[in-house]
This record gives sequence, structure tokens and C-alpha cells, in this order.
Amino acid sequence: MKKSFILFSGIVLFSCSQKTTETAAVTTTVETKKATTEEIAQGKLLYAQYCIKCHQAYAPSDFTVKKWNHEVPEMAEKAKIDRQKSDLILAYVLNGAKP
Repeated sequence: MKKSFILFSGIVLFSCSQKTTETAAVTTTVETKKATTEEIAQGKLLYAQYCIKCHQAYAPSDFTVKKWNHEVPEMAEKAKIDRQKSDLILAYVLNGAKP
């Protein structure tokens, strides 16, 4: 019984650590995506058009890459901004974000 419990505990811990690694890899991919100058310019215009309707216009350098990666998709959903526009806004803010 004791051996089964230890074996089961080890499997559960191993399974959890794999999920964390996969999530980190996805986040890293998003954070390092490079945008073109045109995409950044379009994102800046969309940021001015949509984001200041609800709150002040934060400078991209006001937040970290991690914070922007969390905030932009969340706010885009609330504001009903489509994925293409949201990605352009994200490209703009990530270009000037703190590491």
C-alpha cells in the first residue's frame, strides 16, 4: 500500500511538472515574436483608437512583456476587438515593453 502511494505521488508530481514546462514554452514563443515596422505602426493606431476609450493610454514601457501578454488579450476580449487587431496592438506594446 505504501509503495503504491509513493508511486502514485511520483506520477502526479511528474505530470504537473510537464504541464508547467509546456506552458512556459508557449509563453516564451509569444514573447519573442518579432513584428514588422508596419505592424507596429498599425498597432499604435489601433491602440489609440480602441484602448483609450476605457482608460488612459499607457506607454508600452509602463509594463513588462509578461504583463502586456496578459493584459492585451484580456482587454481585447472585453472590448470585443478581433484577434487580428489584438495581435497588432500587442505587437506595438511589446515593441517598447520592459523585458
